[in-house]
Amino acid sequence: MSAIVEERRRELDAAIDSLYTVFREYKFTDVIGDPAFPGFCDPATLRAAPLRELPATAFGRLAEKSMTTWGTVDDFRHFLPRLLELVVDEWSVPGTVDPLQKLGLDGLSPDIVFYKLRYGGYSTWKRREVEAIDTYLTRLWAWVLANPADTSSEFWSSYNPSVWLHDMCEACDVGVRFDEWVADCRRGANAQNATCHLANLAAQVAYDTPILRGGHSGESVARLSAELCASGVVATLLETHFCESADSQIAQRLSDALEIHEAWLARQKNQ
Repeated sequence: MSAIVEERRRELDAAIDSLYTVFREYKFTDVIGDPAFPGFCDPATLRAAPLRELPATAFGRLAEKSMTTWGTVDDFRHFLPRLLELVVDEWSVPGTVDPLQKLGLDGLSPDIVFYKLRYGGYSTWKRREVEAIDTYLTRLWAWVLANPADTSSEFWSSYNPSVWLHDMCEACDVGVRFDEWVADCRRGANAQNATCHLANLAAQVAYDTPILRGGHSGESVARLSAELCASGVVATLLETHFCESADSQIAQRLSDALEIHEAWLARQKNQ
């Protein structure tokens, strides 16, 4: 694990610690679920250990059914720090495809948890709660960008920023995530790696891959991705890092991505 990944993971962990502090006022009450939908989660299992020690398996489909068929907004806020922690720890399993579904934990997938943030109206919550969640999302995104860009032909990856973008889009406007991505490409220790991620995005846009259109808000991610690629910023960054790279494999990869991207730009001009 690189130093930048470790550093950003520590910052993400600090944001998670803050979530536990901010939301500790919310207690687990005697939740009454919708009798028409029994068995989505077991209250006894959820009381079997302190919140931060609860395993992912304890939650069943709680995130999916929170505030609709099970519990209130305050009940959701009680469990939220652990849900957001598990989104990171259980979803980001290198080398796997849809790891939570393989574990039978699809109710904890990022898109579901993030969608519930929007459903619960988190932007209207107390200021310190909103700030804690926004800090978590910002640091989660920085950590995703720091993880090594996937060099395989498989676009679906635990650390693929496009996957996280359409998941985060369930909770909030992700335009700022694109701004942070470009900024990461332009400076600092992660610039080359963030640009390799950007090379993948350029290929996804050029080939119109389904991954950009995943989730309820996928069209927004696809549109923002295309707008970024059409702006000229992507071509400049790919060319700059290609010229500066001392790694022949990375240089070739960036060169290939630039060629694909330029062909896509030419097609756009001819349309």
